[in-house]
Parts: sequence; structure tokens; C-alpha cells
Amino acid sequence: MAGGLGFLLITPTHAPAPTQGVCSIQLQGRIPLPNTSGRIDHMDLDSSKQILFVAALGNNSVSLVDVTKGMFQGSVIGLRGPQGVAFVKPYQRVYVSNVGDGTVYVYNETSLSRPVVIQLPASSGADNMRVSPDSRRLFVGYGSGGIASIDTISDRILWSTALIGHPESFQFDPSSNRLYANVPAGNYVAVLDATNGTIISRWPILGATGNYAMAIDEVHARLFVATRSPNEMFVIDTATGETVATFPLSSDSDDIFLDSGTGCIYVSAGEGLVDVIKQVNPDTYSVLTHAATTPGARTSLFDPLSKRLFVADPGSNHQGYIWVYSTR
Repeated sequence: MAGGLGFLLITPTHAPAPTQGVCSIQLQGRIPLPNTSGRIDHMDLDSSKQILFVAALGNNSVSLVDVTKGMFQGSVIGLRGPQGVAFVKPYQRVYVSNVGDGTVYVYNETSLSRPVVIQLPASSGADNMRVSPDSRRLFVGYGSGGIASIDTISDRILWSTALIGHPESFQFDPSSNRLYANVPAGNYVAVLDATNGTIISRWPILGATGNYAMAIDEVHARLFVATRSPNEMFVIDTATGETVATFPLSSDSDDIFLDSGTGCIYVSAGEGLVDVIKQVNPDTYSVLTHAATTPGARTSLFDPLSKRLFVADPGSNHQGYIWVYSTR
């Protein structure tokens, strides 16, 4: 593991105060990612150790960041286009999906060396991942169109299902044992049975294209789907598949997170903004403010325990950053 030190650079935020509700966002600082260039993709957090795993796609590496100390700890190198990272806490394993060859690398968090390699049905395109609440199943999107389920004890593929195009963000709903997957090529949300991968339904996104980002509100049975043309949020009732609300977003949205305790929604967008939205009720939403990041900072991760939002900034001149926001 290649190492290096960083520091926490505190800078003021210029985000306006929210106009209503309890949702707010405040920049705490930026953590440098030295020797990082190109696109940064998804992240995950070991909440016990407060280690953030960052898929530095452009570097073919995963960066390790101590978010308590505000310090870059080092990198796992030699990957093949890492896009997704999933930390499975009970087994202390880090799963990394590689777009270059359609593999998932499985690391022991202690050593972070000599990974187990899981080859997906496609030879490229491994991307987004989700872990079931019981940590027994890992779901991963891949290739020109497919989702696979992996047993995290045996690291064996349980099933794989073909789709008509590459799946973007998807969510697992434990109450219904369903997967909801954005399929931009079909301009719909695919609904799958998480036990065997059977496609149950397809919910069209009407009047918009580019459905990439997604989040789920399990309590109120709502699915949040962001589109890029136009830049909108679609709120879908998961009981019926019907859209119950839409509202505008900043451009190039890529990640959505709901704080279920406060009803606050955070959407990171490549335009260089984080949209802060208040869920007034399951069918009513208010866009409160837009916190400034930097153009190209698209991916993010929300930690519900510490109420922090981490935004990945690819930066320039081999210097990236993790922007750290406190939220309430």
C-alpha cells in the first residue's frame, strides 16, 4: 500500500442558510488526495475506524482517508478502473468493482493485499454496488447491461440478470426484497426480485432522460430518481410505480442521499453544487439551498451516524480533494 500524508484545510462556506425546515449544510474543510488525477467515482466508509475508501478511477487505485484526522493514509494500487467500493463490516472486507475487466476484487481490510477476484459475466463495466442490511449479499451492476448478486461469505455469484443497457444507480429495499435499478438506455426503472434476479416490472420515466442517480425512502415507500435532461427529481411511489412529485435539480446529478431522521435530501451534482431538499411529506418537497463545491465534483457519500456528507473533487494537477460537510 503506497502511503502519504495530508492535512485538513479549513475554508469558509458561502452556502446560503436554508429558508425553512431543519435541513442545513456547512463546509468543515477539504482533505487533500495527493497524487490523484482524473475521475473519482464511488466511496464507502468504515464507520468504526472512520476510514473512507475512495475509488480513484483515473489512478487505477483506491484511496484511504482518515476522516477524523483529516488525513490521506495511502492507496491500494494495481486496480483496473475502480468504480464502486463496498465495505462489509462483519467480515472486515472491502469490495472493489473494476470497469476495465468486469471483476470485483475482495480485500481483507487489515492487509489490503492479494485480493480474491470475482469475475462477473461481462468482461468490462463493473460499477455500482450495494450491500444488503444483513451484509450477506452484495449486488453489483456491470457491463452493457446486467446485475449480479454475490454471497459475501463464499464470494460466489448467486445469480445474474441481463438488462437492455448498463445499470446506473440502484437500491435494495429489504421490506419488499426488491432491487430498483436505473436503466438509462431504456429510460425506465427496472424492478427485480432480489432473491433470484427475476425482473418484476419496468417503470418508465416520462418526459425526461438520463436517469442516473437514485435513493430510496423505505419508511414512506418512495424512490428518488434524478434525470439529466431535464435536470429533475422524480419521486416514485414504490407501491404503485407512479410518479407522485417532480422538482428541478442542479445539472449533472450523480448521487442522492436521504437522512431518514430529518427528511433532508442531499444531491451532489457535477455543476459544482449540492442541492439540499426538505421532504415536507412523502409527496411534497422543497428545495432549500445549493451549497457550492466545484465543477466536476459529482460523487458523494452521506454518513448518517456523524451527519457528514463527503464530496469527491477530482481537482487538478494531480491533486484531488474530499470536501467534508456537516449537515443537520
